[in-house]
Amino acid sequence: MSSSGQNDADEFRAAFEDGPGGYRRELIEQVRDNDQSLTHLELSSFVQLLNPLQWRLIGRYVARNTHLRVIGLGELTDQYMPHLFSELPKCPHLVDLRVRPQQLYFGREGIESMIPFLRNSCKLAKLSIVNNARVDDECFRLIVGALNGGGIERLVMAACGLTDITALRNCTLPNLKVLDLGTNRISAGLSALEHLDTLEGLRLSNNDIGLEQCIELSGLLRNPNTSLRKLGLRSSKLCDESIEALAGALKHNSTLKELDLEGSSIRVGERGYLALLRLLNDVSSIDRTYNSNHTLVTVKLPYSASNPEATRMKKLFGWALDVNNRCEGKPRNKAGQMKVLQSQLSSIGRKNICLVQGVEFASTGSILADIDSCLLPNVLALVGRSPKYGRDELFNALVETAPDLMALIDRKALMENLLSRKMAQIAALTAEADSLSSRLRLLEVGVEGQPSTKGGADGDLSTSEGDHKPGVKKMRRC
Repeated sequence: MSSSGQNDADEFRAAFEDGPGGYRRELIEQVRDNDQSLTHLELSSFVQLLNPLQWRLIGRYVARNTHLRVIGLGELTDQYMPHLFSELPKCPHLVDLRVRPQQLYFGREGIESMIPFLRNSCKLAKLSIVNNARVDDECFRLIVGALNGGGIERLVMAACGLTDITALRNCTLPNLKVLDLGTNRISAGLSALEHLDTLEGLRLSNNDIGLEQCIELSGLLRNPNTSLRKLGLRSSKLCDESIEALAGALKHNSTLKELDLEGSSIRVGERGYLALLRLLNDVSSIDRTYNSNHTLVTVKLPYSASNPEATRMKKLFGWALDVNNRCEGKPRNKAGQMKVLQSQLSSIGRKNICLVQGVEFASTGSILADIDSCLLPNVLALVGRSPKYGRDELFNALVETAPDLMALIDRKALMENLLSRKMAQIAALTAEADSLSSRLRLLEVGVEGQPSTKGGADGDLSTSEGDHKPGVKKMRRC
């Protein structure tokens, strides 16, 4: 063993001889020895038993370990974190760091000691700092600043003391896919989320999210480059206006699949439910139905007082979600076609949903009259192909849209074309009649393309009715 190795072993024995016993000491020794079988180090259960020297040694062992991928830390304070991270300026192989205190907490000083580690750990993809009210907005600013331009994919800072996330505006997180900021007191800076194009999951549950915050979130939802698939706003302060703002932003969103609005502390009324229903299936026109949101497949609705109107809305809302689910993975126009068929081109279905949405009911034919005449044949063909609606709806539609179908015909052009064809036929018949007349005149004068048989003037034999005998051939004179 080299002198450095011997010194390291001696230092380990001196530091941990009276420290954590049994398997805990063996675990730290595995880290020191770079044991390839150890990829997940969990220190949460005994960190309170470690002294500053032991933390420094653990930091040193982790920094040079090439097999660790996940580290879990628990009870850390501002007193001990600097000792750990002073020996841990980077960990090039670490992928996931989890800090979850239960009783002892760290604040800004502890976070500041982590900054070199966060900046230099190039493979760090997941960072979780939770259950620590001392981690405030300044801590958040320091953390996202250290992660700026890095490879972080999942950032969890839930149950902390955050109120403002404006710091995100000045950061580029090109690989961030999941951001969990649930159970804070966030009410400011949500517009800073707008530029996070790679973000797929955003959890803001149990925060101070109301109308103003929903309007700020609209920027992210309207962003044509957004990748957001899941949005969690559970247990927020949502009202009818908040829901209307979100529904308006989602009208043309084609990425969000899951929306959690459950548990709002403010009761959402019929206006909010109506906004969500119209988002998924707006029957004010066929065009709006066809271009409704067909992407959402899971929506957890906010609490609403139970009444017949709300019950009807929830039923229709559930039906629209079911259509989106059935058409998931299929061409986007498939869900649009199904919604048009069942809520526009079905008289009964249209009547029910118009009543709920406050839209004046009109028969199927009258609705089709609003469509560009050039599209009517395709729409009617769609009705005719549907086994559920079939001939009755098709007949009703044809009866009332006949004038629109006839309007497709250019009558002048039609008559000119017909006249041209008839004139061509007349010309052909006239030519044929003239040919027949000419032949008839030739027959009358005894010439039709060959010498005449009358009078024998050219010396040909002629036959007469009187001297002709069957089977006897008249011979030409020599």
